[in-house]
Amino acid sequence: MGILILAYHRVNDWSSDTLVIPPERFRRQINFLKRRYQIVSLKDIIAAQKAGLAQKERLAAITFDDGYFDNYRYAYPILEESGCTATFFLTVSYIGTENLPQPLFSKEGSPPLKKGEEGGFKDRLLNWSEVAEMAKDGFTFGSHSLTHINLTAVPPSVAREEITKSRQILEEKTGRGVGFFCYPFGRHSPEIRQMVAEAGYQAALFTPAFISCFSFRKSLEPDLYSLKRVGIYHHTNLWQFRLKVGA
Repeated sequence: MGILILAYHRVNDWSSDTLVIPPERFRRQINFLKRRYQIVSLKDIIAAQKAGLAQKERLAAITFDDGYFDNYRYAYPILEESGCTATFFLTVSYIGTENLPQPLFSKEGSPPLKKGEEGGFKDRLLNWSEVAEMAKDGFTFGSHSLTHINLTAVPPSVAREEITKSRQILEEKTGRGVGFFCYPFGRHSPEIRQMVAEAGYQAALFTPAFISCFSFRKSLEPDLYSLKRVGIYHHTNLWQFRLKVGA
């Protein structure tokens, strides 16, 4: 059988950005996935891995990166309607502000993008009241760092603060423990993984730049601090989705 972790970013009906999935397509993908996997939390995925169940069951976890408002507006109700859970990785310092995550290849030292520079007022991140509502309904939140920077390209002290402080703030704001970290841009190293472990996270995830549709993984990697996910994007049609999830 196997374990699968999917990585999404955004779900909305007003943008055709490569990171955006239209709501109805997202609904179809979730329904398709439910027929072939048991959709569980990341916590359950880790527990299954540690218990040696990874080869016995078809388990899938759903994750979202960045923390955009449209996760609340569209993904959240669709997941609830489908009876599915998910983990949302937040750019913690930007929650409740007008800042948006920077693209990977923005100029060094560029200020954070402001709401409205990527498509109007609808492009904003979640606020803390929306996070609280989703958490109350059983959804999990993890850290995507403080400011969505490439942790391998900054001094160790900066990387450590991004990893450690983001967890502290997220736990204070949600009143819940935070066990998972997601590397911004998927960039990590042995040193960064060690920092994440030392900060108290149970596991960390990333999305490789490229995974062959035919390279479905039968189980998670042994290193819980470099768990691979399968990225789902605007151009991923149902046929490609089926190949990506190994169905």
